[in-house]
Amino acid sequence: MRDQSHQAQARDRTDLQLRGVASGSTDSLEVVNSEEGGVLVKCVREKGKLRVRVISEGYNQDFNVQFPRRLREEGATYLVEEVKLSADGSFYRAAGDIKLFLLPGQQRKRTAQSTSASSTTRQAAKAVGSAADLETTTTVGDGVLVQCVKDGKKLRARVVSDGYNPNYNIRFPRNIREEGMLFVVDEVKEAKQGGSYIAYGKIRRLV
Repeated sequence: MRDQSHQAQARDRTDLQLRGVASGSTDSLEVVNSEEGGVLVKCVREKGKLRVRVISEGYNQDFNVQFPRRLREEGATYLVEEVKLSADGSFYRAAGDIKLFLLPGQQRKRTAQSTSASSTTRQAAKAVGSAADLETTTTVGDGVLVQCVKDGKKLRARVVSDGYNPNYNIRFPRNIREEGMLFVVDEVKEAKQGGSYIAYGKIRRLV
């Protein structure tokens, strides 16, 4: 993960509004197939933000769970050692070991980074018309989250998903750029000369 103090200096106010939006990765977690000895929680996307909820019985499933953002991956189920109620009784905290829970035979989901590394056939992203003409999506899935931000008088596209440099510009269609708008692209690769990214594949508007 990038140093948090570096992120705070690097990102502008618009980026700070995206806390909880960017997807992390479960790649570092041990996999278990049994829920014994722990509590099951699941990562879901609600109104564009990643939330974690308890799915084991005996807990309030409407409460948010305080959970490491670097491990939040949409659709992932985790086995946590313990879930504790906050002092004010309004949310839970995950405590102890965290493991990725998979059903027998279920495969670990590939992250956007691993998808990017394995794909070589996609074309640079293109779009016809305006942002309003784009296909919409409510989830990021295996894609990469991109946002348009104001940089002086120019609109820039920047990667919001974790694991990418937030200061790099992206080669991204100008005709669909709108300040603050979020997009999901199939893939993002660093340009050969370095210092910037190129968006590949399909572009969808996150709603």
